[in-house]
Amino acid sequence: MNDYYDLRDKMKSKLEQVGLPYKSIDVLGDRIIITCLGQDTLDKWISVIHPSIARFKGKVESIDYAKKNQNTMLLPSTIKVWRAWFII
Repeated sequence: MNDYYDLRDKMKSKLEQVGLPYKSIDVLGDRIIITCLGQDTLDKWISVIHPSIARFKGKVESIDYAKKNQNTMLLPSTIKVWRAWFII
């Protein structure tokens, strides 16, 4: 079980060293999920990962909460993000 966590951490650190901007990188089992703030950046990630590391499965536009407004009547602050997922 410990080897699984080591492999996951190694994969995540290698992806972080690519040099492209990202909001988050998640390695979950045999899946990689990359979240970016722009579609062009996500397309660059897809071109880097897809042919050599993992199969591209899809991308989607989504909304993340920028900050949580507590004890106010304001709606939560949101930002538009793009997510892509891959299968190793």
